[in-house]
Amino acid sequence: MTDSEASKLIQVLPPTFIYIPPVSLLVGVIYGATALERVYEGNPQVTARWPSYKSLKKWFLGKVFRAPTRPSSLRSLDEMEKDMLAGGFIVPDVVWQPHCEWTSLLKQGLLTDHRAIATWTGRLERDLELAASFVHLPDASDRIQASIQSPLIRELGAPRSWERMTSQEWVGDEAALLNCSLLKHNRVADAYSCVVRFLAWVVVDASLQHWQKVVTAGQQNEVLLQGLVPRLDPEICEWTRPLGIQVRELAIHAGYDYQRAPSVFLGQLWSSVTEQAEEKERTLRKWEVERPVRPRDSSINSLLISIDPQLQKHGGLWAESGAHRRRFQFAWAMIAILRDMQRLGLPDVLIDEVFSCYALEYRLARDNLCKPMA
Repeated sequence: MTDSEASKLIQVLPPTFIYIPPVSLLVGVIYGATALERVYEGNPQVTARWPSYKSLKKWFLGKVFRAPTRPSSLRSLDEMEKDMLAGGFIVPDVVWQPHCEWTSLLKQGLLTDHRAIATWTGRLERDLELAASFVHLPDASDRIQASIQSPLIRELGAPRSWERMTSQEWVGDEAALLNCSLLKHNRVADAYSCVVRFLAWVVVDASLQHWQKVVTAGQQNEVLLQGLVPRLDPEICEWTRPLGIQVRELAIHAGYDYQRAPSVFLGQLWSSVTEQAEEKERTLRKWEVERPVRPRDSSINSLLISIDPQLQKHGGLWAESGAHRRRFQFAWAMIAILRDMQRLGLPDVLIDEVFSCYALEYRLARDNLCKPMA
């Protein structure tokens, strides 16, 4: 802050999270470690006077908050602050990474209904209040108990989170408490449950913008995109494949004849040049496998442009290319979330519980936005 007295009024909380994970963390999980840097450096609002992304990451996005001290670094932050204030950004009294990042996210248009925005703004403020209370709770046991007692554990956490956390007495050695696998797994499950719940609101919000199309298609009592949410097949103990399902759904919406594989059908539509058809089919098959590669935006755009006439003819509710572009994004986000939970060692039953939040929150969002499901 340029005004030293004003800066004294600002409280900077440690870089951690409780129920709502930082957007920067999610971007890294879904789009890769360098995605946030690419977005920042490519933003036309970022000027040469601002700090580089690497500097901001070192200062604010690490495990430890490191305030810059060099005069040149402080000047760059002052310039950044001046530009942001001129653009309408308001410096809060309490600065906390998840709160700042989600406040910005809620301004990006993912939610448009004022009731949906108000719901998530309220959740964000309650999460911030809980984080601020931790400053006065130096013991891990007290912080854990405060988290359990917060209504957010039921509102944002995994469905059985409260039951699991209250099944144990959280007293004893601090290091042992923080290294408890139940706590570690439950924190991850709660964080991703929050993300899945938010995505449910995004889908409901978008559906209300095209409500008449939803009704015309007879989908008003369906949980849209439920098929793209990973589900554990109990018979073969394997997870469903969201991208593969999206490829098949895209083929159906483009008039799939069921005479060949969806990848072959779409590959032939994608390329009118015979010798390129096999290449396109190989690309599609890479999206269908158990551990797919992330589809390039350019490939998705090229595919959707090539089949647009068929989508317009057969797609119904999903006739617009933009809708399928968002379906691909949703499917990949689900895959990335699944992989990260597996990487962190969560058991399948807990991962399945996280994804069960989608349908639960979808119905809640519909109720809150005055479109209850039958």
